[in-house]
Order: sequence, then structure tokens, then C-alpha cells
Amino acid sequence: MQGNWWTKPEQLDEDQKKFVSLDSDGKYLLVGPPGSGKTNLIVLRARFIHGMGLRNILVLTFTRVLKDFIRSGMAEKQGLGSEQIQTFKAWALSHIQSYAPDQLKSYNRSGDFKTQQQQIVEMLKVANQRVHGKNLYDAILVDEVQDLDIEEVNMLMRLSERITVAGDSKQTIYGSGQTISALEKLGFVKVELRYHYRIGTAIADVADKALQPERETDKLRVNNNYNERNLQSRAELLEYPSRQAQFEEMYKTIELQLRSYPGEHIGIIIPVRPIVEELRAMFENTALTSSVAYHTDDTDEHSFQSNKLIHVIVLKSAKGTEFRAVHLFGLEELKYPQHRRELIYTAVTRAKTALTGYYTGRVNAPISTAFTKFQTPPALADLF
Repeated sequence: MQGNWWTKPEQLDEDQKKFVSLDSDGKYLLVGPPGSGKTNLIVLRARFIHGMGLRNILVLTFTRVLKDFIRSGMAEKQGLGSEQIQTFKAWALSHIQSYAPDQLKSYNRSGDFKTQQQQIVEMLKVANQRVHGKNLYDAILVDEVQDLDIEEVNMLMRLSERITVAGDSKQTIYGSGQTISALEKLGFVKVELRYHYRIGTAIADVADKALQPERETDKLRVNNNYNERNLQSRAELLEYPSRQAQFEEMYKTIELQLRSYPGEHIGIIIPVRPIVEELRAMFENTALTSSVAYHTDDTDEHSFQSNKLIHVIVLKSAKGTEFRAVHLFGLEELKYPQHRRELIYTAVTRAKTALTGYYTGRVNAPISTAFTKFQTPPALADLF
């Protein structure tokens, strides 16, 4: 994927270089804002450990989309097999099947997220007790660790003495938001990245308003090293009379972006899964239909390993990904319980250079505020 993966040492700053080459032994926690290179560094860290002769490495993510994204990076850099990169849940069920298959009889596959999470942790405890010897894996690496429960991390710590995790509490979608702070108490050495490089200033401003940091010095704009002279960033929120009108305008913009950013990937992020089928029908019989990957389809054809440049992803699955341009389509559907600021922040920060939001009717207030540019105070007469 052009522009997403570093290809030479000169692309790393000094803090990033130091992290990659830390001693392969030990437990490390990498934290940093979106765009600071955490996923890239997890990939490079895995390759560094692999280069030390430790080949039995496990790389875990929270979502299937991010697993696919990292596999595309590993494919470009070689080293690990695709089976070594899994979602936590898929790995956990496979591990339980190998060491405690009897426990799966009581597993509630139709249960809600929290129920399944608790059941998996209890089954992992049994499975881990049946693992003989130590260090089932030479090393375990986890991206987007903020969405794992601390008990899930504990289960991993019993299987390897070498663990590297990366995350950002601001991008917590599924977890309690407490995992990263708890990891330091478990002996993880914290490495903090301050600067980000891929998020344009206009997009950083939207993100800072979507989820305001406690300290001014933590704003994305303040720590922004994006090169505006190369590609000027922009962000806008647009209202249209219908979903079809949203699509027609988005389609024209995407056509232009494919010419403006040749070979670059474009993301269409949607609030809810049913919109996937709407978009599939809208793209059908257009010139771009064969260029669209729908990441709800678990096939190589609809993945980052395909040659497709347009990617349709449900918001909750978009974390960890990045695109030259992002279209937030159907934002009127972003309602309770999906109105958390962390969700909006995560969606916005998937974009590098261009961010466009589309809605019909009404959009929730935090989104509207995030996209609003500075305005002069209204005159008194305008209040009546």
C-alpha cells in the first residue's frame, strides 16, 4: 500500500529508531497519537525480533480489518507468515481448541461482546494451565492494545516473556480505557511518541475539537510534522438532501482524488453495517465498481492485499488504518450508542490529507462542532 509503510531508515525519527531496536527481551508499551507510526513500529519491531533468530512470533490485533492491514505491511517487508498475524479473538479460540477443547462446549457464540469476552478469558485460564513449559511463543506483539481488557493481556503474559504492545487511550472503542495505565503497573516499560507525521493540519484541527486534550501541548496541531507544502490538507462537512445525493458528490470527488493521488488508497468510513449494501448497490454499474473493497467480506478480494484503491469500512473496524483521503458517509446515522467522542476522533484521524463528511437532515452536535471553522461572534440582532 503506497505511502503507508516505511521503506528506509531515514523515514524514522530518533525516538522511533530507538524503540525498534530495544532489547528483544522484556515487556514494552508504546503509546502515541494517531499518525505517530505505532503500527509501522509494531511491524518493524516484529522484523527486528525475527532477525534475532526468534521466529516463533505472534502479532495480534483487535479487529479483522487491522489484521488484514498489518498482513499487507508484512507481505511487503516479508518475514512473518500470515498465520502469525491474527485477531485476539480468533487466536484465543484457536488456542483454546488446541489446549482445552472441552471448554468450548459451554461457549456462548451468540452472546454479547462482554459475555463472550469474559467466557474467553475463563477458557484461556484453563488452556494456559495445560501448556507445558514456558514461552509458547518467542515473542508476542499487540497493536491497538487499548481495546483489550487487562485480563486478556495477563493471559498473553503467561505465554511469552517478550511482549510489545502499542496503543492510544484516546482511540478506545471497545475497552474500559484503563488498560494502558494498568500496563505500567505490570512492569511494562513505557515508550512515548509525541509527534505525528501523516495527519494534515486541517484534519488535526477537527480531531482536536472532536476530543479535546486536557493539555494544550497534547494537541495534534501542536505536535504536527505533516508537510503541508507537499500536499495541502482540507476538511469539510457537507449537507445533502438525500443519501443518493451524498453518493453522487462523493463519487465525483473520489474520481478526482484517484487522479490527484495516483496509487493512493481512499477510505469510505460508514457508521453502521447496513450502509455497506447501500454503497454496493450505488457503485454497481459505475466505472469504479471493480475498484471497491468491502471489508465486511472476509476474502482476499475485499482486503488491503487486493489491488483495489477504494475501501468501505464500518467505523468500529477502521481503527489502525490510514488513507490519503477519507469520506465519512451517512453521518446522520451516527447516533446513540455510537456517538462517543472517541469514535469520532478515531474516524477523523484515519485521514492523511483530505477529509469529507456527508449527512442528510441532522448530524450530532459533536461532529458539527468538530468541523466548524472559527467564526466571528454573532450580532445581538442575529440572536432573535
